[in-house]
Amino acid sequence: MIEKPRLLPAVILGAMGLLALKLLTWAEDAPLGKIPAAAPVLAQAQGDKAKNQKEAWGLAKVIARAHAPDVFDPETTGSVPAPDPKKEQEKKEAEAKAEAARAANPNNKAAVMNGTAKPLSPAEKAILERLGERREELDSRMRELEMRERLLDSAEKKLDGRVGDLKTLEEKASPAAKASADEAKAIKNLVIMYESMKPKDAARVFDRLGLDVLVPVVQQMNPRKMSEVLAAMSPERAERLTVALATSGRMPSFERAANEASLPGNELPAIAPATQR
Repeated sequence: MIEKPRLLPAVILGAMGLLALKLLTWAEDAPLGKIPAAAPVLAQAQGDKAKNQKEAWGLAKVIARAHAPDVFDPETTGSVPAPDPKKEQEKKEAEAKAEAARAANPNNKAAVMNGTAKPLSPAEKAILERLGERREELDSRMRELEMRERLLDSAEKKLDGRVGDLKTLEEKASPAAKASADEAKAIKNLVIMYESMKPKDAARVFDRLGLDVLVPVVQQMNPRKMSEVLAAMSPERAERLTVALATSGRMPSFERAANEASLPGNELPAIAPATQR
């Protein structure tokens, strides 16, 4: 919108112009003397005249510009240039892409905080609720699996400790076990040797052996073979051996075999009556 020219600036401008013209006329009408000493004064007067005229015109321009209507000048007023259509189109495309991204990710927290997120539909809310429940369920299962893993690790450590204790005990008991195995092997060899002997020869040896050696050997011998040897032994030694075997709890089969051996060939052993319940 163009403003109407004001009268005051025009009057001031006209007065300044009139003053300048009068000064110019006065300088031209002044007589030029032939006195040499007046030449510098005239030159100085003419310089002052030009300077005053220039200052007058400059002042008039400043006043006129101050009262002139506003003009579009970006350099002096800081006005923004006219928008570029190409840049406007690019800006619109960027806004469209941002809107599509917000629509694709409704849970964008930044958009929710900025107030640019669109409200969710009931179906979307239901889906989000189911997803939240599923996530909580998975988290609960994960915690349960971690707890089970810790329990298994603890049980495994306890088992390792017990296995170590058993190995330690086995190492400590290995000398005694080895000695016992060697003793059992020696007794087994004696049993095989005495069973292969004749009953009378074995009986003569048994009459002279101590009970601490004789009892373990007799306990591992075949009852029928031992009954023949026991029948050939002296009565006193046979009695002492029988008592020793009875106290050890391993005698019933040997005693029965000895009784059967002492019977005549045409008689059968008596059958013990059954116990009444």
